[in-house]
Amino acid sequence: MLRVALFLVLLGAVVWAFFWVLDRRRQASGPGDAGGSGGRPAPRPPRGPDDDEDFLRELDRKRRHDQRKRPTEPPPAPRPEEPTDGSTAEGEQTDENA
Repeated sequence: MLRVALFLVLLGAVVWAFFWVLDRRRQASGPGDAGGSGGRPAPRPPRGPDDDEDFLRELDRKRRHDQRKRPTEPPPAPRPEEPTDGSTAEGEQTDENA
């Protein structure tokens, strides 16, 4: 019985040493290698929409398309309380038009 227990302890130590060596080899490989954390690159940090060049390009394209599509509107008519001849409400001329 003692021999079986000793055999299992030695077998466990050998298996542990084998996997420890594999792990050390994987960690020793450079950051550009397939080693490390399963060979996957680190996930990219989240980006906001204002950092995404494709999103900004598409947004600008849509804005220009909408501007071309929209009919040109005449300028709004002046409101009745605003004089159109440059005078003030009391009928005096401003310095700009004098």
